[in-house]
Amino acid sequence: MSNAEHTPLTLAQGLLLASAGILLLPSPWLETNWHWFLLEVIGLLLGIMLLVVHRREALPIPGIVVAFIAYVSVTFALYLIPVPPDVWLALPGRDFYQDVATLLAQTGNPMGWHSLSVDPYATAQTLLSILPALVLFLATISLDTDRLYVLVRLLITVAALQATWGLIQYSGAGGSAHGSYYNRDHYSTLMEFTLPLVIALTAHHMAHRREHDEGRHKTLLAFYLAAATLIFLGGMFAMSRAGIPNLFLAIVLTPLLLSRKVRKTHAALFIVLFLALVMTLAYLTGLVPVINRFIAADPLADARWVMFTQQIEAIQQFFPLGSGPGTFGNVYTAFQPMEQVGAGFVAHAHNDYLELLLETGAIGISLLVFFLGIFLYGWYRLWQHARHPLFMLQVGAGMGLLLSLIHAFFDFNFHTIPHPLIFACLAGIFLKTLTTHKK
Repeated sequence: MSNAEHTPLTLAQGLLLASAGILLLPSPWLETNWHWFLLEVIGLLLGIMLLVVHRREALPIPGIVVAFIAYVSVTFALYLIPVPPDVWLALPGRDFYQDVATLLAQTGNPMGWHSLSVDPYATAQTLLSILPALVLFLATISLDTDRLYVLVRLLITVAALQATWGLIQYSGAGGSAHGSYYNRDHYSTLMEFTLPLVIALTAHHMAHRREHDEGRHKTLLAFYLAAATLIFLGGMFAMSRAGIPNLFLAIVLTPLLLSRKVRKTHAALFIVLFLALVMTLAYLTGLVPVINRFIAADPLADARWVMFTQQIEAIQQFFPLGSGPGTFGNVYTAFQPMEQVGAGFVAHAHNDYLELLLETGAIGISLLVFFLGIFLYGWYRLWQHARHPLFMLQVGAGMGLLLSLIHAFFDFNFHTIPHPLIFACLAGIFLKTLTTHKK
């Protein structure tokens, strides 16, 4: 490759890395609607830049993923189609609004055409909110190997800083570690995303230690081990009853999945030694409050279970069309038990799958099945190409995706600012298997 060809390529990769970093790295500190709007504007500008970078070649994205993105975008946009009021009121679940329509007619202001969604503004906002994650996914999947490792190390650094902040909160003010998050489950999910990545990078670095000089090898190894320890402890002292089992799952399952590239005895030794280290540190820090989270309170008495029952009733009322993407907060107030209203109205389902089903009905089921197919196919293709240099990193990314999907049964992680972005980044890493591996 000539210098003239190499320079534009390097510049393009640098722009892609910068784009991914701008969207991803500040996200754990962002939480307001204004921040969402800012990310959408940035996402639009970076999306245009991404198209310019790839103007001479197709975006490196698998066809099945293109189909999924198109399906999500089109089906969500369909909820913005206006229909006559009689048709709208005849849709499942819209009988709740019949009294309002009657009152409007009596006052001389009859209800006009209405979008399929019960709240078109919320649905339009949900559709726009996909843009930053989509751009980040495209930027990540387009990065070359060197810059991909840079981006992952930066993400790990962010998680380690959040973990350190959380440990200071736990040891100083008491309560649970939560970093810049208000919700301990959301904070814990950040650790679940990144712990498998650190374990995978540690294994990769050990397997390729001869490619680095001794000083660089020791520095990187110390960074990974310190980050892994901080991230595990930060997640542990978040005291999330869903998050802690996921962290142990990451420690056990990730090395076992990597055993195709490292010896099984080494993987088992890592699991034992790392668990011994972090549990010793956790014991010295104070494990009693964490243990009490599991034994002092009956998990079946959690208010989530009452909410889930009411949400299933709401799903049945609006099935098969749903109420429209982004409308959960507007709809669930009609189903929320009075004893829970005193604590405020529930804005999210604390179960991302139930929220999706309430808002999109049968379409939501098809979206989940479609995504699950892509996810399983990604693992299959990855397993067929264990010799690829990115195998270990992609295993870590796949495990991070899996843990976040498990945690989504117990909280609304995908309705925060950072987690859809982190998920998109890890999906870009994981799905590079489908575009870079050929027999």
